[in-house]
Amino acid sequence: MNLKPLLLTLTLLLLTACSPNNPNPTKSFRHTSSTPKSTEAILKLDTKGHTGLIKDIIVTKSGDIISASDDKTIRVWDSATGKEKRKILGQIGAGGEGMIYAMALSPNEKFLAIGGFILGSGKDGSRAGAIRIYNYQTGKLLKVLKSHTDIVNDLAFSSDGKYLISGSSDRTAKIWSGKTFKLIATIKFHTNYVYAVKIIKKANRYFAITAGYDNRIALYNMQTKKVIKSDRKSYKLSDLALSTNHIAVCGFGNEIQIYDYSLNPIKTIRSETKPVGLAYSPNGEFLIAGVGDYPDNVNIYNVHRDYKKIQSFKKHKNLVQAVAFLNNFIAVSGGGNNSEIYIWDIATGVVKRKIEGVGARVWSTGVYKDSIAWGNILDIKEKNKNATFRKSINLKNFSIRSSINQNFKRISTTNGAYSLIHRRGGNYGYSDGILDIKKSGKTITSIIRDGTNGLRHHCYGFYKNYIISGGANGHLKIYNLKGQEVANLVGHTGEVWSIGLDGDRLVSGSDDQTIRIWNLSKLKRQMQPQLNLFISKNNEWIAWTPEGFYNASKGGEKYIGYHINQGSNKEARFLDISRFRKQFYRPDLITKALNGEDISHYAQAIDIDSILRDGGGLPPKIEILTDSTTISSDTIEIGVNICDMGGGFDNLNFYVDGKAVAYMSQTKAFRVKKEQVKNCTLIEQKIPLAGGKHTIGFDATNKKGNIISNTPTISVVSTKREVQKPNLHLLTLSINDYSDDELDLKFPNNDAKELSSRLKTIGKPIFEHVYTYALKDSQVTIKQIDTKVEEIAKRVKPNDVFVLYISGHGITNESDGDYYFIPYDCPNGADVTKKAINQLAFKKITSRINTPKTVILLDTCQSGSMASQDLVNTSVNRFGGNTGVAIIAGASSRENAIDGYKKHGIFTYTVLDAMSNKKVYSFDNKLSINEVAEYTKFLLPKIAKEKFHHEQNPTIYMNGDTSFAIGGI
Repeated sequence: MNLKPLLLTLTLLLLTACSPNNPNPTKSFRHTSSTPKSTEAILKLDTKGHTGLIKDIIVTKSGDIISASDDKTIRVWDSATGKEKRKILGQIGAGGEGMIYAMALSPNEKFLAIGGFILGSGKDGSRAGAIRIYNYQTGKLLKVLKSHTDIVNDLAFSSDGKYLISGSSDRTAKIWSGKTFKLIATIKFHTNYVYAVKIIKKANRYFAITAGYDNRIALYNMQTKKVIKSDRKSYKLSDLALSTNHIAVCGFGNEIQIYDYSLNPIKTIRSETKPVGLAYSPNGEFLIAGVGDYPDNVNIYNVHRDYKKIQSFKKHKNLVQAVAFLNNFIAVSGGGNNSEIYIWDIATGVVKRKIEGVGARVWSTGVYKDSIAWGNILDIKEKNKNATFRKSINLKNFSIRSSINQNFKRISTTNGAYSLIHRRGGNYGYSDGILDIKKSGKTITSIIRDGTNGLRHHCYGFYKNYIISGGANGHLKIYNLKGQEVANLVGHTGEVWSIGLDGDRLVSGSDDQTIRIWNLSKLKRQMQPQLNLFISKNNEWIAWTPEGFYNASKGGEKYIGYHINQGSNKEARFLDISRFRKQFYRPDLITKALNGEDISHYAQAIDIDSILRDGGGLPPKIEILTDSTTISSDTIEIGVNICDMGGGFDNLNFYVDGKAVAYMSQTKAFRVKKEQVKNCTLIEQKIPLAGGKHTIGFDATNKKGNIISNTPTISVVSTKREVQKPNLHLLTLSINDYSDDELDLKFPNNDAKELSSRLKTIGKPIFEHVYTYALKDSQVTIKQIDTKVEEIAKRVKPNDVFVLYISGHGITNESDGDYYFIPYDCPNGADVTKKAINQLAFKKITSRINTPKTVILLDTCQSGSMASQDLVNTSVNRFGGNTGVAIIAGASSRENAIDGYKKHGIFTYTVLDAMSNKKVYSFDNKLSINEVAEYTKFLLPKIAKEKFHHEQNPTIYMNGDTSFAIGGI
């Protein structure tokens, strides 16, 4: 089990082995020219969920969930959809530097305070204990508080926001102004780490509550600056919660102690587990407790029934430290084996939503020659060291199989007369804190684990005449038979649970959801992996070297990127690795690395600073100046501050629920109010909204337009009721007769006409009106398309549906990978980059249509590049990824589309057939674009193969909620 005590002991002292002076397990680049001073890029995994223990959870007034993790990220989630809205990032480094252990949000939700293993305290800036103060709405780092001399374990604002309190492993608690953040007082009562802090207010006086590893809880009068009462338990204390009149505290005991505001004990709640992470419901009627030891029960207690336990939630399968309430009856808990977040009903235990990434903890690893086996599921009976292998991957071709043979080798705990066995002990008395090396059954020496070398021996075995052991906090070490450390394998960032060994090849699996591959043929004091491997639950994968070179499956490269440090006093940023594909996508170097070749010299020629410079520098930074709000109208005016970070800025886009609703270009007129500060401009934009809850977001590009900045979002609720059904707007672009006769086709115009007729018929039950707009043959030019879109944009309402249908010739350009539609006046053989219409142009067109519900249907050759998810560094990625449209392309990026099946293009025929086939419609007699896509995906390849002996496969990209209806019966 991943126990609370293990993770509560991460002090600066104990993290000496993973201090910033040790080699960084990820590639780090420093910049000196086009990017701000102190900028640093660190390669980091992003599985679209947490990969480390979730340490804290906050629920905002709007229902968003903020989670903080050992993986050094803060993520903001939409509780209604489970989707990540944004990240809040700061300076990180090697080992534990940047781990986040505590958060506090001010009552007005303006300030977010962050604590953990954060450097910046002390004159030399080397001691961990700084507190970051962010503007929660914008993500901007406002202040760094520097007084603690060890990690910060807990933070809390007073109920009125007047004060902030922090608790640290330096054995002090500190009280700060909640407005200026100046230090007001330091509490030096405790004799061990301070792990929990709160501020209470009674009779207009303020008191601090502190609890720690000295087993004591104390009541501190903030006016007299004295501890006026304390109590001692028989175990270490780690967590506090406050209701309007009760204080709850727990720690390493099997109980929760309840006090009144004068620190008089009033109730002891006995627990079958070790409770951690306490929280009261907003009305104070319920108390939730996380879990620090088996059984993994997250418990709910009814305060008004003398704290009777009313629910045990058992979905998590490991430590759950972060708990909160979404409202008075819905709980939120984060943790378990895969750092998941559950939202659940406290009365029934029924899960409302589960939030997690695409990865999973690696419990088992085995290796045989060039193949690796692993398992992500732990059977308690297997005691994790022999957890079942579930899948395997071949490192030659990265093919994945579900069937596992018996040849995969785990590390052995015996070697001739030598054997290994763990026992209880070490600094914290863990069951595997000591590893005994035995010869002929007699212990000859022991390896004792503490906070500097991994705390525990989770997995271990022999390599030749050496011992390898994996433990906590990413520690994987090699010892000789005397128990002396001879090598430190630096790579993992979480608990190392499994080891496989075949010859000189070692593989290891971890909490961090990665498999690391090591070459032990030449042992060195500090070693990095040959290769790092992440494999998602749906078998997407990415493999990368410490230098940053990678190979990936289709869609796999979105799971790593560069965390851009900008100094300890600035917020950090994140750019996915696809922005650097040209330099780092090197399958050939992955093969070399696996063959044992040193590829470090290939990285020496790469300067990431110059890459950013060639790409125009960092993208601009956007600060939202409008707070989340409720409006009664159908528009909201949004204020945005856009700041040049060295690369200038060109495009600024506004999004509602993932769909671009306003597009601005620097070459056009911005609605600029005034210059704010140097290099920053204030922009205001009116955004139309339908009734209901919406998320408004933004992105921006630098002058070269090839790096995107993902920015914060705001939530807006429009109470305006829609009294009218939505409308459907269909724009068809079709060409039979090109200016160049060699390009003429037979059926596009007929297809467009039939599609218009069919949508008018099936649209009657769903829409108020179905408006059709047709451009054909000589009318299909960029100028006339632009004019027609302008006409449509004036009529579209926010809850309408827009469908764009394109039929004619299309091509994927070899040089840039972009899709180009051939307009009427583009002759055969012309340079398509100058004469044709590419996908960026279509993005600009559709972004002017103010509805989040957009469908694009393409019946042309090679149209799949418009919808492809794995094309990167092209405008299609921005088009598909950011607008939230549903794109259904009739062929892949390399296939031709058949024009001539029952007087239709084969793709359009299948779309029309879906609209006519009542079996395709859902149970409510409605036809969604999802159902059209699935039907086309099934029928089109079948017809192409059976009737034409031709390969034609639709390419589909769905972003956001594409379950909306386009027709009905």
